[in-house]
This record gives sequence, C-alpha cells and structure tokens, in this order.
Amino acid sequence: MVKFSPAVRLAPVQSLWCPQNEFVFQSDASTTTGFKLTDANGEPITQVVRMSGMHVNEIFNTLTVYAKQRDDQLRRFEFVETLRPTIFRIDVQIDTQPHATSNFSPELLYRFFKENTLSDMTYEAWLSNCIVMLSPQQLGMGADYGENIAKVTTIDLVVHMRESPIGKRLRENYEGIEYTGSGSHAESVSSPYFVLRASFDYENRGLLMNARMEVVRKRNARAYKGLTGLVKDERGLPYQRGIKPA
Repeated sequence: MVKFSPAVRLAPVQSLWCPQNEFVFQSDASTTTGFKLTDANGEPITQVVRMSGMHVNEIFNTLTVYAKQRDDQLRRFEFVETLRPTIFRIDVQIDTQPHATSNFSPELLYRFFKENTLSDMTYEAWLSNCIVMLSPQQLGMGADYGENIAKVTTIDLVVHMRESPIGKRLRENYEGIEYTGSGSHAESVSSPYFVLRASFDYENRGLLMNARMEVVRKRNARAYKGLTGLVKDERGLPYQRGIKPA
C-alpha cells in the first residue's frame, strides 16, 4: 500500500468529450445581409456570396458551410427545414496562400460531405439539403495547417449557389391564393431571402469534472513551432540595423 502525505487528497476526475462550434454569420463577414435566388420576373438565378476575414486561433477539424432562410422570411415554407440553396462551387483562400480549392463540382462536394459525416444520404437528397463540410486534409492545407494546431489563421470563402431541386418545385407549384397569412406577403413568400453561415468545428475538446463538481474546459491544442500570432514574437518584426544607441 502506498502512503501519501496528509496534504495529498485524491479526487476522481472524469473527462468528457465536448465538441465545440464557432459560427460566423453572413452579416459578420460580408457586405450583404441576405440574397434571393430569383430575379424580379421570378426566374431562377445564381448568387455569389463572399465571406472574408474570418479569423481562428486554432486549426479546425471541419469547416461547415450552408445557407438557410432568413428568420424574418419564415412565412410559407417554414415547415420545410431542408429548403437550402444548392452550393455548386466554393473557393477557399487560407492566409496569403493561393486558392486551396477552386471550382469543385457538386459531386466532389457531396463526396467530401460523405467522408466527414459518414452519412447515407443520397446525392439527390443532399442537393435539396445542401451542407458542405471540408477538412484541412481535403483542402490540401499542408503540414503547417494540421488539425488542432494553435495558430492564427485567416480564411476567405467565395460560395456560389443556385436554387435547389425541391425549392424549384415548391416555387413553381405555389399559388398565392392558398396563402393564409397577410395578403401583402402572398406573392413574396415564394422567393424568400437566404443567409449564408459558416461553422468551424472543433472535436478535440473536452471537459474535466472533479468530485467538487468543478468543470474545466480542455482545448487539447497542439503547439506550433513557427510564428503562431498568439503571443508577441520578435522574429519577423522589422528592426533598425547599425550601431545601437548609447
């Protein structure tokens, strides 16, 4: 039997998995607060939304991108939670590196979604409930951008979207006379405004809970040997050459 000092107190500690998400809204990283997928004549169009200057202090496990109806537009199709625009192309820029991804086809984005979620959703169902999930490996970010490395990183997204198949059918089969709400909204509910959202997902997080019910969040981030941007480092900063002043 091991004898401990009276000052030593053993307390059970339980470690719990606690994944976290950091959401970025379109209004935070873009100049617009919403977009439509139809023109003034009701014809379908494509939209391009740019979300720039998104900063993270740790490399994410997955990056989730999707669009949804704006909250003030939930009048007619609120029962269809899967009414999302179809994302058919994404351009991603990491820091000052060249574009990591460019002109990915919907088939390839669907493959990435299946790899990251292990979902059995069919391709046709994914087009009407389009959620894009990308990992650092799929983006080809390199060894300096491995998952959970503590490093300040700036990410820019350019997302190309169009009307989903289910959204097109709902719009074409919609009759304003069937709308039970305010008459002024009867014609506008078939072409609602949408907003884009991005979510940085961190799975390597945990909670430590001891016998005193104290909870501590554990980030499990990996150290980076280069310039992280998290602490002041004299390397890389400009300095004056020549004789130092007395």
